[in-house]
Amino acid sequence: MVKKFDINRYKKHTGERGSPEAWKSKAERLLGRVLSVDESLVVLGLRAPPTTLLELKKAYHKAIMVAHPDRGGSAEQAANNNKAYENLVKTYFS
Repeated sequence: MVKKFDINRYKKHTGERGSPEAWKSKAERLLGRVLSVDESLVVLGLRAPPTTLLELKKAYHKAIMVAHPDRGGSAEQAANNNKAYENLVKTYFS
């Protein structure tokens, strides 16, 4: 008898690894403070405020490729980049 695949079996995972709230709180603990808009621009390597969301996303991806722990960066740098990106999205595109 062949077992039938049950996707609901995998949706029940509630561990810290899959929880967005846990990742957000971990990032806030690592960062420990809120960045200003000017600091956010510097963290993402932008000289002027972004004119499009695409420009901001490209700057974020470029910065996170260097700061990600799997690429030689640290968790603090990655959390800092995430906060800077969220801050600029809220400021310019909300």
